[in-house]
Formats: sequence, structure tokens, C-alpha cells
Amino acid sequence: MLCGSERYPVKDAFLVMARRSLATFLNAWTYPDKTIYPAASAARTDYFNLMSVYGDAVFFPLLSEDTFLQEAHHLELDEDGRLDIKGVVYNEMRGDYASPESLAATASTTSLFSPGHPYAYDSGGDPEFIPTLDYAQFREFWATAYHPSNCRIFLHGNIDTAAQLAFLEERLFARSEAEKRFARRACVPPVPFEPPFSAPRRLEVPSPASEGSEGVTTIIVNWLAQPAQDPAESLALELVSELLLGHDGSPLAKALRDSGLGEDLSPHSGLDGSYRQAIFTAGLRGARRGDEARIEELILGCVAEVAAEGFPAEALEAALHSIAFANKEIRRGSGTYGLRLMNRAMRSWIHGGHPEESLSFEEPLATLKARLSADGRYLEGLAKRLIVDNPHRSTVTVYPDPGLFERREAARRAALEARKTALSSKELAAIRERAARLAEEQARADPPEKLALLPRLGRRDLPREIDIPPREYACLGGVDTLFHPLFTNGIVYLDLAFPLEGLPRKALPWLPLFARFVAGAGLPGRPYYEVAELLARNAGGFGASLESGTPFGAQSPASYAVFRLKALVEKFPRALDLALTLLTEADSADEKRIADILAELGNDVSSALVPAGNSFALARAGASLSEALAVEEQWRGTSQLLFLKDLRGCDDAAQRAASILDGLRRSLVRRSGLRAHMSASAADLAACVRALEEGLARLPLSGAPAPTTESRSEAASRREGFVIPAQVGFAAAATAAAKLGGPGYAHESILAHYLTTGPLWEELRVRRGADGAAR
Repeated sequence: MLCGSERYPVKDAFLVMARRSLATFLNAWTYPDKTIYPAASAARTDYFNLMSVYGDAVFFPLLSEDTFLQEAHHLELDEDGRLDIKGVVYNEMRGDYASPESLAATASTTSLFSPGHPYAYDSGGDPEFIPTLDYAQFREFWATAYHPSNCRIFLHGNIDTAAQLAFLEERLFARSEAEKRFARRACVPPVPFEPPFSAPRRLEVPSPASEGSEGVTTIIVNWLAQPAQDPAESLALELVSELLLGHDGSPLAKALRDSGLGEDLSPHSGLDGSYRQAIFTAGLRGARRGDEARIEELILGCVAEVAAEGFPAEALEAALHSIAFANKEIRRGSGTYGLRLMNRAMRSWIHGGHPEESLSFEEPLATLKARLSADGRYLEGLAKRLIVDNPHRSTVTVYPDPGLFERREAARRAALEARKTALSSKELAAIRERAARLAEEQARADPPEKLALLPRLGRRDLPREIDIPPREYACLGGVDTLFHPLFTNGIVYLDLAFPLEGLPRKALPWLPLFARFVAGAGLPGRPYYEVAELLARNAGGFGASLESGTPFGAQSPASYAVFRLKALVEKFPRALDLALTLLTEADSADEKRIADILAELGNDVSSALVPAGNSFALARAGASLSEALAVEEQWRGTSQLLFLKDLRGCDDAAQRAASILDGLRRSLVRRSGLRAHMSASAADLAACVRALEEGLARLPLSGAPAPTTESRSEAASRREGFVIPAQVGFAAAATAAAKLGGPGYAHESILAHYLTTGPLWEELRVRRGADGAAR
């Protein structure tokens, strides 16, 4: 869609705008029931430029055959005369289908719908079937779906709405071409409701695994909810999910984790309300194939027991608090805040409802609370209908199959060879000729006169003032503290950054486990699940991140373990007390809990290898050139993956970890060198500062000596490779660059942006069919 339009007939308008725009967001998203083209900018002129380019791309695209062949699929003959399929999306989805987590996520939805239903298919495309799509079908789909009568336009920001509507009308809908092509017509019908299953179903999905590797089996059980009657019932479904799975102490989450039927909770567990009918999922990673019935019985039995006994008042308070906090918080997430609101509005809007229905929160919450007052068993009854008494469920098993990739590739090659054999010499020549013409078109640069048609920014369009948040400094009990008095919608944000200087290098790989341990541990005399519920009732979140970088003007890096707490203003003192108690007293004697946290971390890192392969490659490539990047690679790269594999292979892993984690806590949690940062509204800041000053006094002034640790610590070499079970590879190269503030830094930053949105993109993505180029 973004590869040229009538007003902007260039090969890749998206790429050109990425180079000449101040966009704070620029992308396109495909869902099973919609495709969204979002763009955002803080510069007014730039915002309207993006609106013009995106609007023209959507309603007046060129959709050339070359674009289809490049992005979808085409045939080529390689140097050895072998026939092969190439295409950007084809290659992207081959990689996606090598990820067990991606396979589980897809099957958890598609298995609940009958063939022919839009939700029964992977909207990203199944690589086995992508080559069956032809150019005529592609254009026909656009003509059917991409019509103004079938479009929803979402605007967010402080630009006058009338000005935006007038711009859209003038640029898109008042054009003579629009009047000819876009006569008013009915929208594409909403996604239909799925008829209820008469009996549950099971599905097994193999996933690639390395020879000799045990891999990880995931078993998840999925339920399709009956259509919600109103927004209050949709909110009630969220509440039931939060009560059952919302935190580590929730009854279903705890029952699954303590069952011994798997290593950790599947990350797909929970309620997905983005479909027309909500989907509830619960299951385990690190399970055993053949235990499907036991896991089904465990979930059904747990929910039936909870529904019979009733949800405790404290649990209901925690669940309501968590949902309310999530709706109250103003945050970016994976994009701008406006995108979060847009996604909420679309839940009802694209299915024939009003956007306010799913965007609103306070009104459905009030209605739900009234129902809870009128019927004390309302949520328990809903839990039974959703899970226990609902036969519309599927059990999906994603299991490792060593040799699967090789068998599939052999079958793919055999099919291609058979196809080649059936082709005449004239047809083979036509394939060579078409591929050559495509390559020629890909290599052709856009002429300057066409590039000039795309809008660009001048200096006068750039914001003249830098938006610097207000800040204040103080020293609280010897701790340097930075405050931001800002509107935060009644929420307090606190960061506590503990320095890692002096920590032995062999201790670095232990820190990701340490970060998870502190946030997820119990306390002496109080098990982890009780602490988890207390946190859910009082905090909006408590966790940690590890950061390393070279400060401006410094020669060596500074590294920190940053613990982050967020809470409603009225609950901040209690939340802070809980966080500080965990930092000073986290229970390392509970080896079962440590083993669970270790399994969860290990599975998270290993499952990220294929979908986030670029991150692993980039981290490893940069580690040999920068001390700070070498530290980061120990935490988020191949070194961490290998460290966790070694540790989990030890019979006494939990016992060893318990001693080291306790030693790290005693060494790192201290006031010496600590930096604090708080954001809250000006009216709330004074009370929050007093609570923080009192709390910081509880921390010891200095820490104990660092514990003695052992870990594999192999420095990254200049050239190296790692074998992974995937149908795609990830490559990265790194070069030394100027330091922040040094000569050449600004120039190299511009050069890097130019290369990744220009020559590298065109060579790797356009000509070679890679998913993209990153830096």
C-alpha cells in the first residue's frame, strides 16, 4: 500500500517519509479483522504531510505488479539453476513460523473458529499458502475493503478538529477521482459471531527444534466467550480474568505453577478482548506432551472450586485496583498514547458499535459495581459460564520436533524441483526475464521530480522550543533525588537506581535473575503469593531494569539496577513500604519460588531468540567494541541465554541461586551511590517526598562485599556465528563510532539514519527480500 500512490508515485513513500519527517510514530498494522495505518508527529506541518501521504497511499495506491512480486512472492532461478520463492512478507512469515510462542499465539485463536471465519486464519499470512495468492486477488481485495464507506478515521491531539476534517476533505474526498470511484456503499459486514462448539477440540502443532535439544512444549487451553451484552459485561470478563490470573498469587496462576505439570505459566494466559468475542487462555510452558487432559482437569477444577467458594473481598479489591490503574495511566506503551486510545475505540467501532462504548471506562465500571451489589455471585457465575460450563474450547499443544525444519525444507525443495521439471524452457526463460525486470526496477532510483512531489519540512516548520519537563533536585538522607512536578493523573512514579560499580564481571549474568527475584519474591513469614496480592492491591507495578551506558564526558560506563514503582497517590506510602521491604528482606530461603522464577526467565529468553533475533545479533556485534554494550550483552544477549542454559542444567541450581541472590541483595541495596527519581503532580509531590525520605532511611548506608560467583563469560569475538532452529537467519555488523558529544557524533547519527532508511534498506529489504534493516 505504501509503495507509491497517484499523487506520490515513488517506489516507497513510507521510506522516504521516514527520512524527511519528524514522525513520533509511522507504521502499519495488520489484524485479523482490520488493518490500521497510524502516523503521528509533534510538528503541525509534518502531521499534515503524513496525513496527506498516508491518505493517498490508502485510497489512491498504485499497487503495481512489481510491488506485489517484491512484497508477497515471486519465482527466481539462482546461480545453480534452482527454482526458489522470494518475497519480503513470505520470508518474514517463514521466520515467524519458526517461533514456538508465535505458533501458540496464532493457534490459540484460530483453533476456536470454523474454516471460513476471518479469525480462523493467520492475518500475517501462512508461508505455505502465501504463494497461492495472485496479483488479481490482491487488487480485488483492495477494491473491496479499501473504500471510504468501510473506513474509520481516528484523530487525537490538540490540532483543531475542523482544520483536520477540512484537510482530509480537500486532499482526499473532494478530488474528482474520489467522486468517480467512491460512490457511497454499504460497509463490509462486521465479523460474524462463531456458532458454539458442541464439544471441545484439540490441536497439536509441531515447532522447529535443534537436533539433540529437548525444546519446550507449551499446552494452552482456550475458551471463546459468548458475545458480551454491553460494555459492563466486557469489563466483567476482564475482571474475572484478573481474579484468576492477574498476579502470581491469583488462584489459577498459582495452581498451574504449583502443579508440577509445567515449568511456568504460558505468556498467552489471560483474556484477549480485541476480538468480537473475547478469548480466555490458560496454560503452561515446559509441559509434557500427553498431559493435556491433566491440565484441562486442573484448570476446570480450580475454576469450579473458586466459583463455589466465591472470590475473597481482598482479591476483588486487588483486581478492581489493577484494572482501574491500567485505565487511569497515561503512558506510551509500544506507541503514542493516542494509539492506545485508538485501539480501545476500535474494539466496538469496527463491529458496528460506537467508539465510546469500548473507550469509556467509568460508566461501565459504575454499571458493573451496581450488578455486583445486586448479585453477590455475579462474577462467580460468569466464571462458570466462561470456563467450567463452556464446551467452546480448544486445547493446543505446541511441541518441539527435531528435524521438522529439515523435512519441511526438503519437501519445499522437492515441490519446487517438481514444479521446475514441469516447466518448459520458454516458461523458465520467462521466470528469468521477469525476475531480471523486477531486479532492474528495484535498482532504479526514483527520479528527482517524483521525489520532489513528496512534502518535506523546512527549518521554519521545526519546533523552535525544546520541551524540557520541570525538574527539582534534593538530597534525601544522602540520596541524590530528582523530582518532576508533572500532571500524572493521580499516579506517582518512583525509580531507585542502585549502582553496580565494583561488582565482579562474573556476577553480571546473575543480575536479570536478581531483578526478577526481588520483584517476585516472598518475605520472611509471608509467602510470595500473599505478597503478590498485596502489591496488586496497592501498586500499579513494581519491577526492575538493568541499564549500562557511558555518561556524557566520561571514559568508562556506569551501570545501574533500576527498581521502578508506580502507584496511585493515596496508595503510594503502602506501596513504597512493600517495595522497600522486598528490597531489604526478599526471602531467598524459598528455593521452590526461585526455581519457578529461574524457569520463567529461561523460557522468556529462549523464546525471544527467533522473533527478536536481530536484537541478539546486534548486541553480540556491539559487545566487542564497547564496554557498556558488552555489559548489556551479558544481560540481554547470547551470553545471558547460555548462562541460563548452564544454570538450569545444574541439579542444585535453585540452591546455588538462593545464596548468590541473597548476597547480591545485601551488596547492592544501599544508600551509598543510590539515585532516586520521582514524578508526580505538584500538589501531591510534597507528601510523596516525605514518604520517600522516611523510607530511604530504612536502607543500609553501605553494602556487604559482593558474593563469589561463577558463570561462563566469553568475550565476543570479531566474527562468530550461532546455530538456531529457524528458517531465517539474523546478521549484524558493528563499527566503532563517536561518543555522545564528541566530534562527529551528530554527523554519524544522521549517517546511521540515512543508511538504515536508504542504501541498507534498499539492498537488504528491497533487493534481497530481508524483513528489514535495523541499527
